[in-house]
Amino acid sequence: MPPSEGRSKVSTKVKGCLAFLSVGVLLSCSAGPSAPSTIRLLEEFDSGRVEGGSTEPVAGPRPTEWRFDAPEGDQPWKSGSGTTGLSVRDGFLTARSNTDIPILHVERTSGLENPEILHAVEVRMRVSDGGQLAVMFSDSEELNLNAVLGQTRSNAPGSWPLRSPLVAGDSIQTYTLTTQVTSAMQSSFPSSGIRHVLVRPTDVAGAEIEIESIRLIFRKEYLANIPSGVSWQGFADIFRETLVTRSPERVRFNLNLPDGAWFDLAVGTVEDGPVTFQVGLSRDGAGTDSEMVLLERTVTTPHRWESTPIDLEEFSGQRVSLFLSVRADTPRTLGFWGSPVIRARSVTSSTGRAEAELPQGVILIVGDTLRRDHLD
Repeated sequence: MPPSEGRSKVSTKVKGCLAFLSVGVLLSCSAGPSAPSTIRLLEEFDSGRVEGGSTEPVAGPRPTEWRFDAPEGDQPWKSGSGTTGLSVRDGFLTARSNTDIPILHVERTSGLENPEILHAVEVRMRVSDGGQLAVMFSDSEELNLNAVLGQTRSNAPGSWPLRSPLVAGDSIQTYTLTTQVTSAMQSSFPSSGIRHVLVRPTDVAGAEIEIESIRLIFRKEYLANIPSGVSWQGFADIFRETLVTRSPERVRFNLNLPDGAWFDLAVGTVEDGPVTFQVGLSRDGAGTDSEMVLLERTVTTPHRWESTPIDLEEFSGQRVSLFLSVRADTPRTLGFWGSPVIRARSVTSSTGRAEAELPQGVILIVGDTLRRDHLD
């Protein structure tokens, strides 16, 4: 083949790949076979498949929230520094920043004896200008604002530990600033240590600030409001599309398994106590009396994923009923089933080679620093 002809064919192939990239498709540029057979259980999930569940809401504590519907004299928030004109108007706490470190603060007078861990702070507000919202706490009896300003100006460790980008404009935005929790369930913010709540609603001078509500979401309240069903859940910055269930619920799937089947699965929980995950199976038409347990894993460490792959080779090509269930001492205890997928192993292609042996090229594009206010 002449060199020019070879270059032309390579160029054509690269242009073909780039054409696909222009529409944001994750693709293979090789001539390999189609992907292995998979069954995503989240696509098969239907609320009607849940057995033994309860429609009763999970009882949670009363929220810790400040709203500004009452007259100004009844609201406890104060202007710390960097703001002017603090007042309550039309259901909003309003102020104007006159420095780049405007601070509003409140002292909590109840709940200080509570050992509950803070999960997040939710702020609903609009601000005319600025790039960042920030929140911090103090457990001191007397709040030292000069120390707070000094920490901010020096960017000292621990100053304003909860932060979120701002979306400046005329619309009310909801900002949820989530705390970081380790696998050992340690947090810097127990309720007993949050005597003073400080909010830096913007980081520029001359901004108009209107706050509709400020809410502290503690762990029990957060857990009580996680519904059963499909959602995104993350542990240690690893996020998975997840099936959420509560004890003693059981979710059943009727499936046709592919050849070489195996169950790709991770489990985890946010609960302090032990949670037992069970995966079982019965052949089609065999009834519940013939159910066999394929996996029983008790999780005692929250806030981490535990990989639990299951070999289903024995049932390849069969119609089966697969069930997932969670057990715990306390009813309505949460269990997370991360990315549950039935996959096919060692599928043979038309060339006679195992699919795992066939080379495939994948181009992955990651958008890392996108800001929500830069998208439509």
